[in-house]
Amino acid sequence: MRLWVRLGLGAVALIVVVFASRFDGDVLREYLPEEVSSSASVFNERNLARCAISIYEIDDDFDLGNLPFSKPELASTDWLRLPVKGKLDEGSYAVQALYDGDDCFDSDAQHILKLRKLSEYYTSERMGFFLELRPYLILIHDIENDVIVISARS
Repeated sequence: MRLWVRLGLGAVALIVVVFASRFDGDVLREYLPEEVSSSASVFNERNLARCAISIYEIDDDFDLGNLPFSKPELASTDWLRLPVKGKLDEGSYAVQALYDGDDCFDSDAQHILKLRKLSEYYTSERMGFFLELRPYLILIHDIENDVIVISARS
């Protein structure tokens, strides 16, 4: 009888883990600037122990004449031009979220952003902006790829 109880509890635990690990673009959408809050989510990945990344595609017909975007409510910095290096403390939440995001960065994300690792934004000379969002988030507007990237520490 104990074996059946253990198997039943194990099955329940597995179901909880599978459903608790669902992750889509709506989870981090609340942190997007108002102008692009309805942008389509094109990539979402989460490693429960380390990171979460969502990439949102900006519509082709969006007017980029008024950059940077409005500052989200929880922003702890103003919009700053890429690269991140030298503009934030190396131990800041944003820099940690950027490097932790490498654990969620797969070939799909590489194809979308044309980067090998998310942390390349630290020194990248790409056209774009970034800001730090607390708690534990960095938001990057990559103008070259018309995307917004949000990376969060778990």
